[in-house]
Amino acid sequence: MRETKNLVFKERVSNTFLKTVSAFANYGTGEIKFGIKDDGEVVGVGDPERVCLDIENKINDSIQPNPKYDLNIDKDSQVITLKVYQGPTPPYFYKSKAYKRNDSASIEVDSVELSRLSHQTLSNWENNRTYPDLVNLLLLVIGAVVLRNAVSQAAYIILFVVVSVSFLLMQIVKRI
Repeated sequence: MRETKNLVFKERVSNTFLKTVSAFANYGTGEIKFGIKDDGEVVGVGDPERVCLDIENKINDSIQPNPKYDLNIDKDSQVITLKVYQGPTPPYFYKSKAYKRNDSASIEVDSVELSRLSHQTLSNWENNRTYPDLVNLLLLVIGAVVLRNAVSQAAYIILFVVVSVSFLLMQIVKRI
């Protein structure tokens, strides 16, 4: 058994798995298995119920917006499987950055890809008319602008302006 784009092994829980949670929520459902070494050797985790609670708290405290996920414990092997579902309102941020999977690595998306992800949510909103999704997107962009350093702020400000103008244009088009 080896890691793939949608399957990741972690021997133990550390914050690095949160990049992968962001990537799966942004681009496609995937699983992270805790208690398995990179080479596929099953080692299990101690006190899996406590570890599940730790994983849940890390996700809920670190990923915005909160993605949909399931946690399961294999009682025999003591392996925890975290299944993260692709979300309906990307981008999903970890530490104000959105991630994607590149083969078996989670990497930060660039500003062009971030704009595409944001546009995807805006298009979904236009097609489905879900106002809370748009509000969520705008709040995320505003939050990202505040949290990012000054060099990257320009890209987020531009993204915010593009999203805002698109929203206003859609409102005008709907009235015509």
